[in-house]
Amino acid sequence: MKNKTFASLSALTLGCIFAIGAHAQTITNISMLNFYQQAAQWGSSFNQDADHNWTNNSTIQIETGIATTTGVGISDRLYLQYNLNPKFGIGIMGQFVGIGSSFGAMEGTFEYALMQKYDFKLGAGLGVGYDFNAAKTSGQRVGGIMVEPYLFAAKKMTVNTFASIKYLMPVTGVGKFNSSGVFYIGLGSTF
Repeated sequence: MKNKTFASLSALTLGCIFAIGAHAQTITNISMLNFYQQAAQWGSSFNQDADHNWTNNSTIQIETGIATTTGVGISDRLYLQYNLNPKFGIGIMGQFVGIGSSFGAMEGTFEYALMQKYDFKLGAGLGVGYDFNAAKTSGQRVGGIMVEPYLFAAKKMTVNTFASIKYLMPVTGVGKFNSSGVFYIGLGSTF
């Protein structure tokens, strides 16, 4: 009984002290709010400087990023692309199974920019290659041909750097259709 009484009196005393003279501390994380505002502004605006245009200095693109991969979780991807003209590019893609692990797939890629406006482009692409980890519906890993149609958006951050997102729908030659799709986000450089 003594312990309950002591606890009740302690709680009552602390409550009175806080109610009389203490104010609740409000913390606003201004730097995070500012970051999100700046990111939204960057993503919804166009940089009209001539040096930020995709047509001026974007012959070669090197890009790396991460992709969601069914059965693995996440994977590294590395792209190298040569732009034949401002709208059409060809390249290669290598995929590592998981982060920093074994080599899992290689593709030839073809991209076409459907829309370009200053530092932003939106397009479609197709990757055709071999997935070393493709599995039959039974789960047996046999490898197989992979075809990945995809949509992409890319935005220049500086004169020579860009950020991109892609949504891919891979189909493998072992009769397995990946109905969940693959989401990719990456950073790259242009030369």
